[in-house]
Amino acid sequence: YKEVNITSDHTKYRIVIKGAKPVLRWIDGRCVKPLAQKSRKKHFNQVNKSNKGSYRCTTVPGLADSNILALSWQSAFCESKHDKAECQVRDPNSFQANNFTLHGLWPNRDNCNRQTGYYGYCGALKTKPQQFCGYPTLDLNDKTRTQLEINMPSAAHGTCLQRHEWYKHGTCQTQMDVSQYYDFAIKLQQELNHSGIAQLMAENVGKRVASADFFKLFDKAFGAGAHQKLQLKCKSGDLVDVYINLPKDLDQKNSLKALLGQAANNFKNGCGAHFSVDAIND
Repeated sequence: YKEVNITSDHTKYRIVIKGAKPVLRWIDGRCVKPLAQKSRKKHFNQVNKSNKGSYRCTTVPGLADSNILALSWQSAFCESKHDKAECQVRDPNSFQANNFTLHGLWPNRDNCNRQTGYYGYCGALKTKPQQFCGYPTLDLNDKTRTQLEINMPSAAHGTCLQRHEWYKHGTCQTQMDVSQYYDFAIKLQQELNHSGIAQLMAENVGKRVASADFFKLFDKAFGAGAHQKLQLKCKSGDLVDVYINLPKDLDQKNSLKALLGQAANNFKNGCGAHFSVDAIND
């Protein structure tokens, strides 16, 4: 197979037919013997890598088989985003200087190769704006808006990450409206920050932290082996992002610990043995 096209109705494969003109032809997926799940995942990932964007996944909402809570250490994020308004904050006592901030809550599909984020934009938008503030405004209740402006600095400083995250990712889930979606994401974010993880970071601003110590503390807070649900992402030695793997079904009554107990392992340490904790005013 050279290419795969998946919609809500059917799957098509583009294959090589020797002697045909052209040699590449589309065939209905019903003509192909189904692959075992393990082989299917391997195959789709290979197709995605080999075709550099030719792979396409359905934008029908409600088909996620996992979710990711994405959090950022804002100071490190801002090292490469100096032009953003939220990155002009230099107060070492501010929320974003001492806590992980909310990046997003992402429904994912294995068949879309979730690491590349092809499953998205499941709403009614016909075109994607060039700037985040080009998305329509969000119908948030006042309480949610206030909390979001604390936990996602972009929302407070007018650069509209909250709009992008909703229209790209939030519209691909069907369990929550926009306020419920952000309330739930903030709840999980706060559980992470209050677990001792944010304190570990804040106490080591400007210093280096052993990744093993980070994982040990995470396991202490969320259960033995919980760090196997994590992906750490570093840039220039600084910890920038923490991605937390979550299960398909997000019961809003569940704690982060309970959800981690239901999630598949997806461990990746992109920081090595140590990482640095960037300071907001350096």
